[in-house]
Amino acid sequence: MAATEPGAPCVIVPVQALATAKSRLAEVLPDADRAEVVLAMLGDVLEAVRAAHDGPLLLVTPDEQYEPAAALAEATLLVDAGTGYNEAVRLALGSAEVATAGGAVVVPADQARTEPADVRVALDALETHEVVVVPSLDGGTGLLGLRPPDAIRTAYGPASAAAHEEAARVAARSVAVLRLASLERDVDTIADLGAAEPPLGPRTAAFVAARRTLLAG
Repeated sequence: MAATEPGAPCVIVPVQALATAKSRLAEVLPDADRAEVVLAMLGDVLEAVRAAHDGPLLLVTPDEQYEPAAALAEATLLVDAGTGYNEAVRLALGSAEVATAGGAVVVPADQARTEPADVRVALDALETHEVVVVPSLDGGTGLLGLRPPDAIRTAYGPASAAAHEEAARVAARSVAVLRLASLERDVDTIADLGAAEPPLGPRTAAFVAARRTLLAG
């Protein structure tokens, strides 16, 4: 685990309610399996973050079923109203933990390929930039860093990476756009789970190996 740096930002990991998260995977996976892979991906993300960051960590979700995962990662569970992704992130950005840290890094819970080294690169970039954007391959935002936490208003959704970059430029915020392979491919579909590179985290990889026949259709 990395040592805590002075002024380390708060890392925020948003995750949907377990019953509804990753609904597109339900086209192939039974509900119990879909919930299991959601927990596996979340565990991989939290472990990767903790390997790079010993500072404050928030798990924001409308579902208290994630409390064991939060406790294992020494994260604070922040319960949101379940009204949307941007609303959840904005709630976390306004939290006391983020206010104390003075900065935040948002890593979605479906980034099952997250590598600690890439998280560290993003954290380092936030030391010299007010906004850090890691675009995903589909145009979304694989990671977003903000210092101060209200540097821009979040705009998660289609083409959010470009929207976050444009918001930073409009607000005259210094912005770093990083290409970090392990943060470029989130998991929304069965095809995403089957992609060979970058490699999945250990929990998610074990799930895929155990369900190989099912996932192959």
